[in-house]
Amino acid sequence: LIVIITMENETCKRVSGMVIKVINDDLETLKTITNSLLIKIVADTTNNCCLLDFLDGNNKTVYSIKLTDFAQVYQMSESTLFRSNDNCTVVLSDDKNDAEWMIEKIRSILFEEQKKQSVFYQRTDSTSAKQYFQFYGLLSQQQGMLQDSIRTDTYRNAMLQNLPDFQGKVVMDVGAGSGILSLFAVQAGAKKVYAVEASNMALHCQTLVERNKLTDKIIIKNGKIEEVDIPEKVDVIVSEPMGYMLVHERMLESYMYA
Repeated sequence: LIVIITMENETCKRVSGMVIKVINDDLETLKTITNSLLIKIVADTTNNCCLLDFLDGNNKTVYSIKLTDFAQVYQMSESTLFRSNDNCTVVLSDDKNDAEWMIEKIRSILFEEQKKQSVFYQRTDSTSAKQYFQFYGLLSQQQGMLQDSIRTDTYRNAMLQNLPDFQGKVVMDVGAGSGILSLFAVQAGAKKVYAVEASNMALHCQTLVERNKLTDKIIIKNGKIEEVDIPEKVDVIVSEPMGYMLVHERMLESYMYA
């Protein structure tokens, strides 16, 4: 039996065969939920976010996730990963239709909420933005850019040959990707770097920062530059805003916004 209830700000659907695993950054399973669940997706228009609640047969909430950006959501076949601030939540479903239904509802809510408050969505088609961030969220795409030695070495040399511009300064890396420019900024003597990345690559960037023991210097901001909160004025902005045919990806507009 499939029950779908739609109200003005929330949608509910009863599903079976879904497994929820809450996993921390050390890949340790903190909680596993396997019972038949009622998924409730709520548009929180006050806080401009989407609330995802999982309820048991007695309509008691067994787990909740707050989503503020679609970059927190990643889908692989029947598996859906939600990245929260303190852990990863992996939802596994036997029915691909359940996962697709859930993703589509969350996407529509978040895009509508972001359009209300974001300069980015006032000038960018939401479907185009989704494809753009999915593309740059691929490790293979980042690998290709890193292996472009002329490009990468030019940025590194530009920073290391201008040390006074970085030493003791607060830097913001716009569209950080793998975080390579943030790492170069630290090598050049930056006191602190805010690495802003809207795609899921921010998760890998965080891992690289942690493995290089630079969490005290590089702070990852997973979101669009038009939406993230930077708590202080920065001294220097580093970025690679050039796209295909120079301006095709419209990154220059985000750079100018920064």
